[in-house]
Amino acid sequence: MTAPLARVPCTIVTGFLGSGKTTLIRHVLANANGRRLAVIVNEFGDVGIDGEILKGCGDAACLEENIVELASKEPGVQKLENKVEVLPVSPEDERLRNQLATEIYQEFPDYAQQSSPPIHIIVENSRVTLFGIVRNQVERHQILNIARSAFGVLDVEDKLTIGESET
Repeated sequence: MTAPLARVPCTIVTGFLGSGKTTLIRHVLANANGRRLAVIVNEFGDVGIDGEILKGCGDAACLEENIVELASKEPGVQKLENKVEVLPVSPEDERLRNQLATEIYQEFPDYAQQSSPPIHIIVENSRVTLFGIVRNQVERHQILNIARSAFGVLDVEDKLTIGESET
């Protein structure tokens, strides 16, 4: 018999631009009174502001390097690396990301319909990194060729693996 999963309370804060979401979250963080809190910021748009405002928690004791520490103390977590990187805003990189996602998922619509599409596209300074899982070597080559033939792509790094993906 397995033990039931522990429930974790979650509050979702949503609202229009300027409605006070960031102010509310900063207040909650500043008045945590020893409670362990986690904040996931879903930035939408060309400029990420809220994540930068919240990084320091508004508290001298809350350093940016401590942000990952919460998850590393959870039972069963053996190693945690913070590899989250916020790339600079680049209209050309955004154009390439959109173009490649459209072309790849039009060619392989069954991948696009999965709950978590298995092919991930990162573009930094017109250099593309593709990672994820594809079904076979033929599909891998087709996807790489789509990326390599896109106008404006300087380089393509292949981090695709062959394996089972959700069908």
